[in-house]
Order: sequence, then structure tokens, then C-alpha cells
Amino acid sequence: MRLRRLLWIATLPMVLAIGLGWAAEGDVDRALAELFPRLGAEKWKDRQAARQNILAMGELHPEEVFREGVDTLVRSKDPEVIHLTKSLLKELVIKHLFLKKQAFLGIRMRNAQLPTVFKGQQFIPVDVTEVLPNTAASAGGMKLGDRILKVDKHICSHDFASHQIIAYITSQTPGYTLELLLLSGGEVVKKKITLGTRPALPGDIPVETRKKRFFENWLSEQWPKAQQRVKEATE
Repeated sequence: MRLRRLLWIATLPMVLAIGLGWAAEGDVDRALAELFPRLGAEKWKDRQAARQNILAMGELHPEEVFREGVDTLVRSKDPEVIHLTKSLLKELVIKHLFLKKQAFLGIRMRNAQLPTVFKGQQFIPVDVTEVLPNTAASAGGMKLGDRILKVDKHICSHDFASHQIIAYITSQTPGYTLELLLLSGGEVVKKKITLGTRPALPGDIPVETRKKRFFENWLSEQWPKAQQRVKEATE
């Protein structure tokens, strides 16, 4: 036990250096693979040291921390590791994704039932039921009754409908230019709209609830990818 603790202390300078961005390729992944299990260490100060190092690495290497964190949730059988990993991931996801992204278009919409064909391509449109004033959508000329056919490279279909459009838009950073293919006034038109930030809206659910739902949705999207990675690593 004493030897393990000495080895852990010896690795701290390397971990801190990696967190500060001095890592060679592969060092980040290896360090994280060591750090996450340490969240279940016997002593509180060891758990806290691991937590602080993961947070430090998350500032410069968020994607690597996200990936190893979800993989840890899939792999681990330790309730303490699972609890603390999920807490860390939530904190970092809210900071790096929810708060920094959350771009906003400014429309309400509903899924159409019947397909539309344009230039031999079939779409299942998403109908614009409201354009909110003083938003990116209103500034970009979107109108009530417009039918969305395509969002960037994503063709509207049963697999890319209103919920997926919302998730796609909110995953972008404000200032991102969205390209829409619309059926508007009987004509098919392209519009480029620069996304804004989400204002407070009447009837909004509390921000903490939105944060919780954002994290839960993010984790559910990452979970099957992590399961596949863990499965491949054990085969």
C-alpha cells in the first residue's frame, strides 16, 4: 500500500504537466486512465487530488476527459468512482458545452407528415410555426409557414426532425453561420443565418433544469459510443 502511494505521488508532477498542456501524444489518455480510478481511493485527499487534476486537464483537453470519463462510467463497478466521475463530467459538460455553446435560432416548429420532393431528393419538412422577434431567425428573414428541408448537410427526415434540429443548433457556438434550405412562399430558397444566444423566454423552465436535461441528453448520446470502445478494448 505504501509503495502504491509513493508511486502515485511520483506521478503527480507528470499529471500536472499534462494538465498544463505539456503532454506528448498519448500521455493525456494514459494519465486519465490512471486518474479516474483514483476517484475511488481510500483517503479523501487522494480522491480530491485526482479530482483537481482531472478538472485541470479538462480545461485544455476537454474532449479527452469526456471520452475517458464516459468510458470509466461504462467500465467501473465502484459506486464512488461512478458517482464522482458523473459529477465531474456534469461540471465540465455544463461549462464547456452548455454555457459556451447554446446557440439560438429563434423559431418554433413542428414535424410535417408528408414528404416533399425537390430535384429528385425526398425531404420530410419541418414546418416553422412561429418566428420570435429580435432573434437570428427574424433578422435572417425566416417567416411563419416556411418549411425547413435541410440544415447544413442534414436532410430533414424521420431521423432528422425538429428535436434533432434543436439539438444540432444548440450544440453550435453563437456566431456560427447556419445554412438552411427552405420552401418559402412556394419557392425553394437557401438562407445563411448567423446564430445568436438564447434569451430568457416566457414560460422557460428553470436554468438548472435545462442544465440537468442537457447533461442527461449528452450522456445518453455518448453512452453507446463508450460501450463500443470498451467492448473493443476488451476483445
